[in-house]
Amino acid sequence: MISADRLEMNEKQQIALFLGNVQAEEGEMQLSSDKMKVHYRPRQEGAKQTDRIREILAEGNVTLRQGEHIGRAAKAKYHVGKRFLVLEGDKKRAAVVQRNKDRLEGQRIHLMMDDQRRIQKVTVQGGQSGRVSAVITPEGDMQPVPGKKP
Repeated sequence: MISADRLEMNEKQQIALFLGNVQAEEGEMQLSSDKMKVHYRPRQEGAKQTDRIREILAEGNVTLRQGEHIGRAAKAKYHVGKRFLVLEGDKKRAAVVQRNKDRLEGQRIHLMMDDQRRIQKVTVQGGQSGRVSAVITPEGDMQPVPGKKP
């Protein structure tokens, strides 16, 4: 489901353009942005409505929420059938994906998802400097050993 302040459709080109406070949901995955362009397939008898969407291009203040993961970027491209999402930064800010205290940052972040839209694989690419950054924290609470100072 996609909602926005405004919608422009071009049935001939099979494109829907959502503008202003755009919110898209598919299962546990939520994608929001200022603008979202949806490329879709023609209607087919017996096909589900969600199967019609081929690709989603989001621009401006892009936020992805999927389970514990939160991503932020200037742009996003979601290949629906392949379950492949690319978050892309701009000159001002890198793309970021966080899960709890873990944080990945780079010019482009590629996310592969399973059939339930859960993130299975992440690849991060650097920008002009070629550098990426990652903060990965151990799981669980780190408790000091009794009687010893941390």
